[in-house]
Amino acid sequence: MKIIKIIIVCFALSIVIVSNSRPMLGESLISPHDVYNQVMHIRKELETIRRFIGKPKDARGEIDVNNASPREVYFQAVTLLNKANRLHYDFLRTMSEPVVVKYADLFPADVYGLVSSALIKIREIKFKLDVEEVYTLPEQGVIKEPTDVLRSIVQANRQLNILLDIPYTPNDVFQKVVVAINNASLLTGAGIPDLPEFECCKKPRDVHQRLFKCFKVIEDIFRIKGLKMLTLSINEDEFMNTVPGDVYDLATMINSELAELNHVSGNKLAHLEQYAGRKFPSHVYQQAGILETLLLDLLKQSQMK
Repeated sequence: MKIIKIIIVCFALSIVIVSNSRPMLGESLISPHDVYNQVMHIRKELETIRRFIGKPKDARGEIDVNNASPREVYFQAVTLLNKANRLHYDFLRTMSEPVVVKYADLFPADVYGLVSSALIKIREIKFKLDVEEVYTLPEQGVIKEPTDVLRSIVQANRQLNILLDIPYTPNDVFQKVVVAINNASLLTGAGIPDLPEFECCKKPRDVHQRLFKCFKVIEDIFRIKGLKMLTLSINEDEFMNTVPGDVYDLATMINSELAELNHVSGNKLAHLEQYAGRKFPSHVYQQAGILETLLLDLLKQSQMK
């Protein structure tokens, strides 16, 4: 019986690997609908694992986002694979290769590759747990768009954060915001401002709100430059229930937009994330203040052109 299970799992993984090679045949072969189906496989597998190990379920509804592009979905898929790699380490204690990130000319095929790699990792965990549960995906009568894919990936990211032995922390968000600061500085050409005054006792929701303000400034910059980006709405209840993983996902969205602005400007991105020691929400809030200053300066520059 065990041998039969191994054969079945290996066959299933081989299908994913073959599918993962499809982007090499041309971007047009992969559609957002294909990517969405892969994400739904991930969410079903995660639900199976969640029930088996007795972790709580993230029952929040999908984020209110519209007009997403493959570029923006891609950055969320990078986070998805990173979190899947972390969960894989929690269970199998094997290190994964760092995700090699693209920053331009992104298509659904690029997202598909990341999602398929995450699915392989998650199915390996399921096999390790000796879970035999199978599932079927719901019938889909409507063709899915990049926005649908992004919403679903964020839902998977939220659940992954709960399953991790060590969920994403302010340390992770801090590194992501520092990358955003460096990339915003490239756009202003004026260097990085001094740190604002440190304010203690901040919570993840405070950081989330400040980064959301940064996101809305970027929206204004895109509009002035005649560029397209996704629209995002966050209500007060969502801010109140924010965890560091949510802040990380928002910082990821900000970085995806700054990547596009730098690409249009012909700048080489500063994307290296470096551990900066243990950080708390107040430290991230302080860094978000630098980012906000830079973006407001960039907005003024854009308005003057």
